[in-house]
Amino acid sequence: MAKNSAQLLAVSRGAQSGTLDIHQVWDVDASTDFASDYTQIVSLAANGERKLFCYSLNDARIDVFQVKDGTSWMQRIASYAWPGHWDLVRSLTFGGASYLLLYQQKNGSLTICRIRADHTLEFVSEYSRTYGAKTTGFSTLGVYAHRGLVYVLGCSVDDGHAGIYQVIATEEIPATLTWQWNHQWAKGWTRFAFYNWGGENYFLKTNVAYKNVNIDHICDDASKGTHEVGSRLPLPLDLDFVEPLYVDHSPFFVADRVTGELTFHRFHASGQGWSKEGEFVAIPGIRLLAPLIASEGSHLLVYGDSS
Repeated sequence: MAKNSAQLLAVSRGAQSGTLDIHQVWDVDASTDFASDYTQIVSLAANGERKLFCYSLNDARIDVFQVKDGTSWMQRIASYAWPGHWDLVRSLTFGGASYLLLYQQKNGSLTICRIRADHTLEFVSEYSRTYGAKTTGFSTLGVYAHRGLVYVLGCSVDDGHAGIYQVIATEEIPATLTWQWNHQWAKGWTRFAFYNWGGENYFLKTNVAYKNVNIDHICDDASKGTHEVGSRLPLPLDLDFVEPLYVDHSPFFVADRVTGELTFHRFHASGQGWSKEGEFVAIPGIRLLAPLIASEGSHLLVYGDSS
């Protein structure tokens, strides 16, 4: 993998109100086991430790890294084959245990696997529907928590169908999904950024077909779905990524183009917009962004194809 094709950025409050301090603390080099073929990267914090689970669809492999403050930020602690065509990977915590949620668009499979102590995966449950409230074709998956409960929201950019599913436990299964709500939105909704403000859950989304940017509130009762609180918001429509992150527990989002131009924005409590508080020129050819919670501020992994 070419040098500087992955960077870890530290993001913290700036000296002046309404600003952020953003600087690089790590980049990949020849001595790092950070591969060039990851298609999904998710972070997980548990027991005071931060981990990155990096999945390669082409190689059917998962590499696990421990993230530590210091000169050797990334240490690979596990690597193993994981078969299957997984388009999206998300992490979640439920019932005191850590899991990965793995998703296949074609057959709609939402598979939950428990993360063992050695960081390998153990199959727990699978949920899918190919008709009615179907789970096929999701291009977005967001995991969120509300009042001690854990939910998954999916949406398809191609036709706009969306659904919410609750993570539950049964006598036989420690974590599985059950349907709560489905809806037909317009096609074209993409670049979701899920965030929590004051105990309530929201998401920013962009419609590339009808040229619109919204913020939606997720109802306390998941069976009632979501409702729009802000519309026609001034976010550029030609962005490549929008990713949420928290800085000192306040919700932000980072927007970028593949050219590496990052802008950092703080969400307003009103749900009607945001304020830009920082910018950073990262590596070009960005493919993935992965935010990590830090003891102070936040960290953001930038992963791309720089040469």
